[in-house]
Amino acid sequence: MRNWFRTAILAGILFCAIWYYHIWEHWESHATGSYNCPPTGCPGGVAHNYNFFSGWGSDWIPSVITVFGLMLGYWWHNRCQVSGCLWLSRPHPTAAGNKACFVHHPESKLTKVMMHARHHDALKVQGTLDEIHRHVQELSPNAGLFRAPNSPVEAPGDPESGVTK
Repeated sequence: MRNWFRTAILAGILFCAIWYYHIWEHWESHATGSYNCPPTGCPGGVAHNYNFFSGWGSDWIPSVITVFGLMLGYWWHNRCQVSGCLWLSRPHPTAAGNKACFVHHPESKLTKVMMHARHHDALKVQGTLDEIHRHVQELSPNAGLFRAPNSPVEAPGDPESGVTK
């Protein structure tokens, strides 16, 4: 009983889809201008879909080809570099700079714990860099100041003699 019911439901859905497509196809042929001939044939030897390709079809077909070409180009430049793999690569490359997909990337999926660990490691590195910068500034206080090219270097001297810092 159940198999018969499932078959009837699928047959009904298929019938509705075909019927809907037939209505859509009929409307589309009139709206786009491709239905320009009577059932007996086109007068004057005009092709059946002449109005479609000389009107609305000439507008959207090049656009579809262009979008397809852009998607193909994006895929070509961002695909996995493993030979034979067609997947798109992950947003960040490997440590060696190679593009790899989620299957071939050496790092596993980024988790919240890994993200926090990387964040804290970056903060430690930033803190170390800040300490190095502070140490360099203490050794040479004027090291980071901008000096225009070809400007004279001021030498320390005696203010009474006219030489200034």
